[in-house]
Amino acid sequence: MDDYRPLTEEGFQHSHCILADLQWEFVDDLNLTAGMCFEIFHDRLLKDFQADFPLVKVRRKTDSGVRWFTDEFRKTRSEVELLNEMFILYPSDEIKSDRNNLRNEYRQ
Repeated sequence: MDDYRPLTEEGFQHSHCILADLQWEFVDDLNLTAGMCFEIFHDRLLKDFQADFPLVKVRRKTDSGVRWFTDEFRKTRSEVELLNEMFILYPSDEIKSDRNNLRNEYRQ
């Protein structure tokens, strides 16, 4: 399962409005250190980002366990390829007929 945050135009617009309306007086507060100001700024920015771009979980389909490409199917494919090569080297109506019949069986 993967998580991601889709960045949408709506999210960008909302984020811009929120950040424009925030009060930034804490930057001028002489009682706060630079580290404290940064912490406040970072918390506000992170909270806004998480609200405007919510986390989306992607669920991947689980394997049903059904194997359609069986050994029999693989063998038929090899036989079709062999008959194809034989027809190229030794063209005959019999090989062509066998190849076409096997190819039709393979397609079904």
